[in-house]
Amino acid sequence: MNFRKVFLVVTLAILTWSGGASAALDRIEEALELDAGQLRLPTYATDRITIKPCDTCESQGFQITGNTTYRLGGRTMELDTFVQEMSLSRNKKGQLVTVFYLPETHEVTRIVVTAGA
Repeated sequence: MNFRKVFLVVTLAILTWSGGASAALDRIEEALELDAGQLRLPTYATDRITIKPCDTCESQGFQITGNTTYRLGGRTMELDTFVQEMSLSRNKKGQLVTVFYLPETHEVTRIVVTAGA
């Protein structure tokens, strides 16, 4: 009985290890971390946002969809509330905005803002 348990554990470990070692990693999303001033906020649910990743970089456009989610300070909210609260808190220093997007289409999946210090 004990031999069966050991055999099962070893077999599962080998299968797990060998499957994980040969599996390729797929890039699902990419993310840009920005200061709040580097992002032009959308005005409607199917708008495009413009991001200027650095002072010398060209602006890049990313598509917002109805499936894009918005988080500010740990709270998920609708786009209009997000834009309103971001405009009220734009002057806070240290506010980090992370824009997650699909690399093939530049479609934004979510925008996450951590509150400034």
